[in-house]
Amino acid sequence: MSMKLVITLVVAVLIATGAVVALFLGNSEPQALAGPVDIALMAAESHGYLGVELESTAPGEVGILRVFPGTGAERSGLQPGDVLLTVEGHAVSSVEDVQQRVAGRKTGEVVEITLRRGSEQRQLGIPLITLLEMNAARAHE
Repeated sequence: MSMKLVITLVVAVLIATGAVVALFLGNSEPQALAGPVDIALMAAESHGYLGVELESTAPGEVGILRVFPGTGAERSGLQPGDVLLTVEGHAVSSVEDVQQRVAGRKTGEVVEITLRRGSEQRQLGIPLITLLEMNAARAHE
């Protein structure tokens, strides 16, 4: 496994948990974990991602800058230029608000959002993807 992937996965642990509790090297105890990659893989596979790149479009607004191909966001119909209004029924006014609403959600969970597209409001359910799927989607742009 490449060092870049290991670093990406360890960062995923930090994002998902706030800390890397332990790194097991080689066959260190407990033997259920063979190395730091196992810890990172567990976190990367459980923490969910929307599959989009967000931006602040105006004061108090969060827009979709990019929708990554092959993600639940794309399949659900999110489009660049959409403006997010709510995530799980809570109003969002910054990229950080959206990140807080998605943080801690697991891969495969569906996050309900309300968005504005032009003058019309829509509600969508976005299935969350893994970090590995997110990175693969970024690579296929």
